[in-house]
Amino acid sequence: FVRKLIFILFLGLLAFVGSTRWQHLSEEPLIMTDGQGYYAYLPAVFVYQDLQFSFIEAVNQKYYPPDKRAKFILETPSGNVNKYFAGTAVLQAPFFLAGCALAGITRQPIDGYSWPFQMMVGLAALVFLVAGFYFLYRFLSGLGFTSKAACGSALLVVFGTNLLFYAIYEPSMSHVYSFFTISVFLFFVLEAHKKQQTAPLFGAAIMFGLTVLIRPTNGVVLLSVPIVTAGLGGFIALVRCLIGNYKALLGCGFLLIAIVGLQPLVYLIQTGQPMVWSYNEEGFNFLNPELYNVLFSYRKGVFVYCPVLLVAIIGLMVGFVKNRIRFTWLLLFLSLATWIITSWWMWYYGGSYGHRAFIEYYPFFAI
Repeated sequence: FVRKLIFILFLGLLAFVGSTRWQHLSEEPLIMTDGQGYYAYLPAVFVYQDLQFSFIEAVNQKYYPPDKRAKFILETPSGNVNKYFAGTAVLQAPFFLAGCALAGITRQPIDGYSWPFQMMVGLAALVFLVAGFYFLYRFLSGLGFTSKAACGSALLVVFGTNLLFYAIYEPSMSHVYSFFTISVFLFFVLEAHKKQQTAPLFGAAIMFGLTVLIRPTNGVVLLSVPIVTAGLGGFIALVRCLIGNYKALLGCGFLLIAIVGLQPLVYLIQTGQPMVWSYNEEGFNFLNPELYNVLFSYRKGVFVYCPVLLVAIIGLMVGFVKNRIRFTWLLLFLSLATWIITSWWMWYYGGSYGHRAFIEYYPFFAI
């Protein structure tokens, strides 16, 4: 049933965006706002061989009016760096290469921004949305929820929140990709915990590495493992299982370093330095989080624009009765994630539909 639903879901979304959003790619490109920065690594590497991004000015002149030109290049004394991290581009890479082939077939400019590339970014977001839905369903089912409850919860996350907006209307943004990697990460951790095997941990290591490479602050999801294992006891058993197999430990460590290490490698090529704070003067104010504004204000309040998440809060209270340890860890983890999000200097996270910084944490609300 779920596989048929996924097939119908993907075809339905594809038909919708094909008949609406993809009809005006020249006037309303899919690669837009912050997404221009996330995506820019791909044309920089595969088309222009220019990680200084000097090609962006010509691209802006050709494809973007002045009010739609994202500012994502940070000039440093040693060279230019992209303000945003490379993880989103890594996941988009197969679709970018398909865009190169499609542009060649249709005789469009192979410049990374003509309509075949725009369309492929839209397709990438749909694929990762549906794949994230599938793994979220598998994860919830693995926790012991019925198939109907797991499927219903995952559908509410997809269709009842702003996740769908970022998969259809702003697919170049990082959120749908983080939703996918975190959903898959949770699934693999649960598989390793239930089977007490190290093989699924390789998948978890890859997904965790991609999660960090997309948005480093999302690395906090590592602290969510006790939610999956229903407490520290299961977490310690999982760690012992990994330590007991040193080959698996080395393999997971190698995968994690290889993926996360892509960003320092890019910085090294760009500036000669492995670490750069690309957000310039932007940062966190951990002593003054905007908790009320982020959660309840009309300016992007999470529960105002995604009221379905209030159902998750009710579920959290019910969960304490059924599994106090798991849901205590869930509450602690969501509190930590909320503190980090609300401490960002621009707590409303710029122009957005709802509060977009919570999207990657929707798998935890789905529980």
